[in-house]
Amino acid sequence: MGGLVTQVGDFIDLRDEEANGGHAISEHVGKSDEYLIRRVQSERFERGPFSTTPLVGSFPSLEAAQEPVNSAIVHQQDTVELVARVVTERKRVNAEFNSPTGKEAFVASARGQPDIRDTWWVAVVL
Repeated sequence: MGGLVTQVGDFIDLRDEEANGGHAISEHVGKSDEYLIRRVQSERFERGPFSTTPLVGSFPSLEAAQEPVNSAIVHQQDTVELVARVVTERKRVNAEFNSPTGKEAFVASARGQPDIRDTWWVAVVL
């Protein structure tokens, strides 16, 4: 996320984050399978064939993105508070859910081809 979270529990509006340099909407909302596969292929090329396999996800809509992103932030309060106090490096918080949050492109192995599947988690970069 581009902006700084200063109070845990504040509702994060992804439109505000996008206006402050974030990319959740432009790169992770309403994206086609083809877009996600191209991104995975591009990241895979940049990282090299034997690095960890990249994942690139998309929420079906902005409304569908807001709740899990905010939930991930609320459930990782210690990390969020640390980033708010000591902004020395970016931190990533993850949250897993009991229902799909969207879809993701992935590569199962170093020599595999990209595929699309439902995803049940979100990652938020603070």
